[in-house]
Amino acid sequence: MAAAVDAVLGCESEQYLIRGPGAPGLGRTPWSLQHSFVMDVSRAERELGYRPVHDYAASLPETVARLVDEVRGRERREVFPRLAARWGRTAFAYEAEDRAIAAGKAGGQTIVAPGS
Repeated sequence: MAAAVDAVLGCESEQYLIRGPGAPGLGRTPWSLQHSFVMDVSRAERELGYRPVHDYAASLPETVARLVDEVRGRERREVFPRLAARWGRTAFAYEAEDRAIAAGKAGGQTIVAPGS
């Protein structure tokens, strides 16, 4: 997901792994799951005639542009109040993530640099 959004934005971010459970919320997102999953819509296609309007990649440019416009110059917790309410202080904790990366630790767990 991050790589696909990066491609739309024309940038390249670094992703870090935390070995084991890190500090509560650190590195987690509303899209974080304990296990990967795949959604199969073939039954909806077969029985209901469902057809997606876009595939994931095709939907990103418009969606990312809208989100960037909404957030520009504003506090993320203000723009996404329900996410902020659900996630509390860990929502959009980019400064805490930056400090953990600089220290090489997150909640006592080692942070693994990309390519390690």
